Parts: sequence; C-alpha cells; structure tokens
Amino acid sequence: MEPLYTIFSGTILQSNVVFTFLGIPVILMDYSSSVIPIVLAAYFGAKIESGFKKIIPDVVKVFLVPFFTL
Repeated sequence: MEPLYTIFSGTILQSNVVFTFLGIPVILMDYSSSVIPIVLAAYFGAKIESGFKKIIPDVVKVFLVPFFTL
C-alpha cells in the first residue's frame, strides 16, 4: 500500500501512515518482532524458575524464587 505520509520522519520512530480512522493516523505494524521475544523470555524464565525451586529452601521459596527469576 502507498503511504499517505510519514510520521516522525528523520527519527528512529519514523513510521508510514497508510490510512486514517476519524482523523487519527493508523500505523500498520508487524507484531512478530514483539511476540517472539516474549515467548522466548517466558520459556527461559520457566527453566530458570525450576532451577531455583530445586536450590532454594522451602521456607523462603515463596518470595525468593520469583525475585531471582525476574
């Protein structure tokens, strides 16, 4: 699609506006760049959490496992 205009031109946030809705610019995005890192972070977080559950004593496991996982 041919963009109507470019918003934030000359900056790192430069985006093409393809169409508007009620005068508000709508920017088409590719969400694969935001979903894949979240899925990978959740996978590695689960692996790290299971490792901490094995190491940390039961008395302090409730608050130390989430703290160290983050």
